[in-house]
Amino acid sequence: MAKHEAYELKQMQSLPLDIKIRMTKERIEQWYEHWDGMVYVSFSGGKDSTVLKHIVDSMYDDVPAVFVNTGLEYP
Repeated sequence: MAKHEAYELKQMQSLPLDIKIRMTKERIEQWYEHWDGMVYVSFSGGKDSTVLKHIVDSMYDDVPAVFVNTGLEYP
């Protein structure tokens, strides 16, 4: 996948939330299908991984979440 130009990132950031969610679900589905469901969510407990886990859980019930304590997380 090629890098996005700055103007493309700005355009994507300005999209409505429902479109961002739809695009995210499409990407998750592509990833899930490519790996025949042998995927997991890397979960740190932060807002980004929490949202990702929520979306994945709404689509698939067989995707585990994996947490690795690196010692860098907020106590």
